[in-house]
Amino acid sequence: VVAVAYFLFCLLVQASTGAWQASFIAYPDEPAHFTGAVMLRDWLLSGHWSTPLRFAQNYYDHYPFFAIGYWPPAFSMLVGLEFLLVGVGRMQATLIPAVCAAASAWLVFKLLRPRTGVVAAVCAGALYLSLPSVQMWMCAVMVDHLSAFLCIATSALLLSYLKQPSYRNGIFWAVSCAAAILSKYIAGYLVALPLVAILLFRRGALLRKPSFVIQPVIVALLV
Repeated sequence: VVAVAYFLFCLLVQASTGAWQASFIAYPDEPAHFTGAVMLRDWLLSGHWSTPLRFAQNYYDHYPFFAIGYWPPAFSMLVGLEFLLVGVGRMQATLIPAVCAAASAWLVFKLLRPRTGVVAAVCAGALYLSLPSVQMWMCAVMVDHLSAFLCIATSALLLSYLKQPSYRNGIFWAVSCAAAILSKYIAGYLVALPLVAILLFRRGALLRKPSFVIQPVIVALLV
């Protein structure tokens, strides 16, 4: 219920600011993110799945404003798959930032609820969604909210691993970390978080656990 309420609030912000009909001028990268997603959708429909680079080069000759490779592919892949299901359009593209912003707020709620109670946790998530920068990028076809959600999720999964250092929790953390890096390279700082946590909480014994050792291997392979 809380997650749905947050998502509806995000849609309300988008509708009230005219985000669904706006031009792609919120930031210079916005047209490239949109065009990259359309290209990926067109590639999936083309049937030329064995020659993605050739398809991209030909696409670039006709629609030069995209930069898959300059940015990691996760956002373009996610929006491209959405376009495949619901059609191409700015409104469809802005649904991904809305979902991710709502998901980030829900994670804030979920992390705080055991410590502060339901009411304070709901207010904390709502406060996050009320921040001007959060609302600004919520209304643009940009990767920031996807990256923010994955970074918060990765941090939450690290807490789960520290509480119970099992293979399952270790693999979940590694996959989430890799996904965050594949959304935005700056998320690479997450790789250092387990070591920082081990130093802060004096959990040096974790360094000898196979469930810890496999984490950087999984991240490296996926990235």
